[in-house]
Amino acid sequence: MNLYDNLNKMMAYIEEHIEEKIERNVLAKFLGCSAYTMQRIFSMMTGFTVSDYIRRRRMSLAVLKLKEGKKVLEVALFCGYSSGEAFSRKFYSIYNIHPKEVKKANIQFAFQPVLEFKTQSYGRTITYRIEESDQKTFYGEYRDIVENIPKEANLFWKEMKEKYPFLMKQLPRYAVVEEKEKETRYWILVKQKQEALNSFSLPKGTWLIFQGKSFVGEEIAALCTKIDETYLKSIPYRRNEKYTLELYYEDYMEVWVLING
Repeated sequence: MNLYDNLNKMMAYIEEHIEEKIERNVLAKFLGCSAYTMQRIFSMMTGFTVSDYIRRRRMSLAVLKLKEGKKVLEVALFCGYSSGEAFSRKFYSIYNIHPKEVKKANIQFAFQPVLEFKTQSYGRTITYRIEESDQKTFYGEYRDIVENIPKEANLFWKEMKEKYPFLMKQLPRYAVVEEKEKETRYWILVKQKQEALNSFSLPKGTWLIFQGKSFVGEEIAALCTKIDETYLKSIPYRRNEKYTLELYYEDYMEVWVLING
């Protein structure tokens, strides 16, 4: 078994015991070395210490717990703090917001995904925000796509811009990837009601929101893959796989992932 396999086993152990005190000498056994050597190997490969990684994971999960409405002291104990005050000071130093304000805050948070050792590139933090949303109604058209969604979506956007020039004047512009039984239905939408367009509604729910810089279909697909393979594998929630919402602004875009609804 190689070093990467052993490190991944160590990551799995950390995740399984994330709510407990994690002894460095226990982690070292996964690599067959001393705690000192284990920590040096980990730091050289990732750029931060094992202690930093564990703290990042706990603080990342702490945001989600606070969003759920968990009490500050309960979350503080989960993160290994004996008092809510000490936890609050550390939390504020990282996120520049007090824990009690998180549930109603609509800001970006840095999230440390579970590290997975495959190559020399490891999972760095990913930024996101969480929003509760009522049912949303849009107006637009759709295309059913069986394969090569990015390419077909790019072509569909070009057709829609020619057919409905006002689309280019709307900001943000919207797209929804709706998973059907045998195909993917790709909607291009606006919020303003238009008689020539079909109505489409998204359910009330909780959305995880990630920001991207590219409007190219293939690069947006790559961002969605990164979200699935880094972020969503590292949280205790399951996504509603039926809908993914895309918002397009003048110089950036957002991917909204529904985790309930």
